[in-house]
Amino acid sequence: MASFLEELRAENAKAGLFASNPISISYPLGMPILDEMLGAIYIRTMEDGTIVRDVQLGVPAGSFTIFSGPTSSGKTTAAIQAASNIIEPFGDRAFVLHADGEKSTSPDRIRTINGWTLQQMEDSYSLEKEFNTWERLLTEIIAIGKRKDAKGMDAMYNTKHKDLKGNDIWYYVPTVVIVDSLAKFMSEKEAIDTINGLTGGGRGAIYNGIFFRNALEPMYKYNINVIVIAHIDDAMPGMNGLPKPKQMTFMPNGKYLSGGHKTKLFTSSIINFQPIARKDEIKTEEENGWNGVPTEAYVIKSRTSKGGFSVIMEFIQEAGFDSRLTLMRFAREKGIIAGRNPHCYFTDMPDVKFDTRCIMKELADKPDLTRALFTSCRPLLKDLIPVVDTSNDNDLIRRSKG
Repeated sequence: MASFLEELRAENAKAGLFASNPISISYPLGMPILDEMLGAIYIRTMEDGTIVRDVQLGVPAGSFTIFSGPTSSGKTTAAIQAASNIIEPFGDRAFVLHADGEKSTSPDRIRTINGWTLQQMEDSYSLEKEFNTWERLLTEIIAIGKRKDAKGMDAMYNTKHKDLKGNDIWYYVPTVVIVDSLAKFMSEKEAIDTINGLTGGGRGAIYNGIFFRNALEPMYKYNINVIVIAHIDDAMPGMNGLPKPKQMTFMPNGKYLSGGHKTKLFTSSIINFQPIARKDEIKTEEENGWNGVPTEAYVIKSRTSKGGFSVIMEFIQEAGFDSRLTLMRFAREKGIIAGRNPHCYFTDMPDVKFDTRCIMKELADKPDLTRALFTSCRPLLKDLIPVVDTSNDNDLIRRSKG
C-alpha cells in the first residue's frame, strides 16, 4: 500500500509537486587534510542487505564557498587551485568562470598555479575583468544552466554515488564561478538607490543577499559551484549604540566578515586563510628550496561539522598551496618520518630514503618519494574523515564515529 507521500507524488507528478531530488555529493579542493576534515563517510544498509560507504570529500556540489582572510593571505590563489581541481577531471566539458573585480589576476599567473596548457586555458578558463555586477553574474549563471539543460544527458555524468534506494546518481558536470571579490561586486542599482537612507555598506549587504538567494536554486540544479573571495577585518564598534552585526560561532575573536548576514547564511563552507608569518616559519629559496610561509586554513563554517578546526598548509609564493609539502609537514607532526638526514624514511616504507633539508629537490628528483609520501599518509588522512553510520535502523540516535 502506497504511503500518503507516495500518493501525493503520483497525483502531482505532472506539476512536479512533492518531487524529491536529494543530490548530495562533494568535490575535493585538492588540498589534503582540509578536504578530509571537510568531508564525511556515510555508511548505510540497503534493503537487500548491501552496505554502502558513501565517501564525500571537500565542499558540497552546487553551493557557495567563501574563502576569507586578510590581504595577501592566498585567498585568490586557493580559489584558482580549488576551481581547477574540481573541473579538471571533466576536460572541456567543464570550465571556470573567474569574475575578477579586483583586476589583479593574469592568465600567466593562473597557468603558473594550475599548470595548464594554453589549450586547456582556452577551453576551460574564462577570466572576466569588466562589468562585474551581481546582475550580470546571475545572468551568466542562468545562461550556464540553460545550456546544460539543453544538452541534457550530454551535460551529465555518473557520479558513482548512490541515492537512498541504491540507484546511481547522475548529475550535471560541474562549473565553478570565482567571485573576486565580495567587496568589489555591486549591483547596477546600488550607486543610485538610497534604500531609505542606508549607507553604502548597508546597500551592498542587501544586494549581496539578493544575489545569493536568487543564484542558489540554479546553482544547485545545474551543479554550479561559486567560490567567493572575502576580506576579513577587525570588528568595528557598534555605531550610535547599535550592536555589531551577528557573526558565526567560530569567527576569530575581534574579527568581522563583511557582506551581510544573508551572505553567510546561504554559504555552505567558510574557510579563513591566515599566514603564519613567524620568523622561524618563513621559508626562503636559499635555506629551504622555496619561498613562502605556511598558512592556517581555519574552517569557520562547514556542512559536515561544527567548524572551529584548522589545517596548516604550506604555501609557495610562485605556485600556491603545495600538497606534497603540506603532507610532509603532516607526516613530521604525526611521527611517521624516521632516520636522520640524508637518510630519512617513512616508518612503513624504509626503503625510500630522502633528505628533509632539500625536500623540494628530493621530490623533483625521486618520483618514488611522492608516491611513498601519499601512501604513508593515506591511513592517517582516512582517520580524519568523520564517519556517520546509519546502517542500524534500531538505533534511534544516529552516532558519529571518528
